[in-house]
Amino acid sequence: MRGPFPQIREEARALRPSLSLETVAVLFVSCFAFFSGQLLAPMLPLYLRDAGADASTIGWMFAVMTLAIAISEVFWGWVVDRINLMVALTVGTLLLGVVIIGLRLATTIPWLFVAMFFYGFLRSPMWVAGRWYMGVHAPADMRAVAMAVLIIASSLTQSVSGFVSGYVTERWGFEGTVMLASAVSIGAGLILLLGHNRLRFQRRRAAPDPSTPVTAPVALAGRDVWRYTLFLGSYGLIFFVSFGIFDAYVPLFAASAVLADPLKVGALFGLRGLVQTVLLLPMGRLADRIGKPFFVPAGLALVALSTAGIALSTNYTMLAICAIFFSLSMTLYMPTVTAILSERIPVSGLGTAMGVYGLMEDVGWGVGPAIGGVLWEAWGMRSPFLFGGAIAAVAAPTYFLLKTRFDHAVDAGLDGGVSQTLGDLPAGCMPAGTPPWGSNGPFEEGARHGSPGVKKE
Repeated sequence: MRGPFPQIREEARALRPSLSLETVAVLFVSCFAFFSGQLLAPMLPLYLRDAGADASTIGWMFAVMTLAIAISEVFWGWVVDRINLMVALTVGTLLLGVVIIGLRLATTIPWLFVAMFFYGFLRSPMWVAGRWYMGVHAPADMRAVAMAVLIIASSLTQSVSGFVSGYVTERWGFEGTVMLASAVSIGAGLILLLGHNRLRFQRRRAAPDPSTPVTAPVALAGRDVWRYTLFLGSYGLIFFVSFGIFDAYVPLFAASAVLADPLKVGALFGLRGLVQTVLLLPMGRLADRIGKPFFVPAGLALVALSTAGIALSTNYTMLAICAIFFSLSMTLYMPTVTAILSERIPVSGLGTAMGVYGLMEDVGWGVGPAIGGVLWEAWGMRSPFLFGGAIAAVAAPTYFLLKTRFDHAVDAGLDGGVSQTLGDLPAGCMPAGTPPWGSNGPFEEGARHGSPGVKKE
């Protein structure tokens, strides 16, 4: 018997040689930190409403939270690049547990804004560290799969935490959910702190297998690094507008439009995580095999349809189905776009580039609730979802055309058209006496080098 998910097992076996104690540690801490944050996600809008905030104020609170995440994405990316990954993981998880308690202690609107800011600031180090680690250590032909593994860690915990959150809130109130979330985050940080002596995080990609032909895109340098990051980040911003609207307003919409209780609200987030857990790895591998660029516009198109479907939902079943398709759009989009980014950014600047890309995602994540709150108050509870669906529908058809033009323009200006990503080359493949990224770091023009024996396009 092959079982219900043979493809997932095959991909797991393919990745097994790349597993190490450090990989397990990153995934372990990420899972616990994601679980801690996701325990609060379904109930947080309901708690803020009960604390006296209206829909517009809730939207601005989520905007402040995501502004903090955007700021911290760059900050924690700098920490990973300049200090080390352990600092980001350990400090982030320990302080996150403390701030979660602060959310419950804040009883006035101004203090809730402050608590939401620090809650956002301490949610991102796990994402930045995880993306950096997978982008550096994953084999070139498994990068989308590796990014999918990280998102699966988030999705699996989201699936479990959604159901747990609804149950705990119904039985012990929001206080019980807060205490559980805080304990999980602090516990993960303490375990990592106690075991840090056994972890040795490397900062260089492994050399590729010489028997395997490599056709990865050329590494970028100079201003092209930032143009590429900002180009992909602009689509991340658009995608995460709908993501932010979902997080902030689906709980309120479910409670108001279809009269869902806390357990059913938590189940919506649990279903979202379950779909991602099952499909992310196969979708990541499929993107590696048939071409990553197609998956980004497909994800945008599906998020447009599913978000509009949420707006039109008249019962809980229809709302749950739309939430499932919303999750499917994330399996198409999220691992693919970060894999595309990691293919063309030098290792020594990858943490910062991931941070900048994450910042743009977070801008969208904050803009969505902010605009959504205004639309909710002005035109009713369905208007935020229609807005999110409309901008994703406009963005989807433009991506492939603009991405192709950008790649052709950049590659035409590169010296020699080398098709191997420099971050995957061992140091011995560089011209003698030349540092891997040039004398002035990864973003200088001299960072692009040819390499003997590398396949040309």
